[in-house]
Amino acid sequence: MEKQEFCCALCNYKTKRKFDLRRHQNGIHSKNALNKTNEENDIQNDENNIQNDENNIKNNLNDIKNEENVIQNEENVFYCYKCNKK
Repeated sequence: MEKQEFCCALCNYKTKRKFDLRRHQNGIHSKNALNKTNEENDIQNDENNIQNDENNIKNNLNDIKNEENVIQNEENVFYCYKCNKK
């Protein structure tokens, strides 16, 4: 009967007990794993910020176009000389 061997996914560490593998991962790799997770979160946040900036730029461009349309429309508005309705 073969005993199961537990291997660390982050390095070449092997052990016959699951507890030892957990202790190894918590002691050796916990800081590395946290740093990688934080870096991944920072990258995702940066990507979201870039997308938000792109959306803001698009919205600003749309606002400018709408303002231009309003200005053009105001130039073409006709008023009734009797009641001043547009």
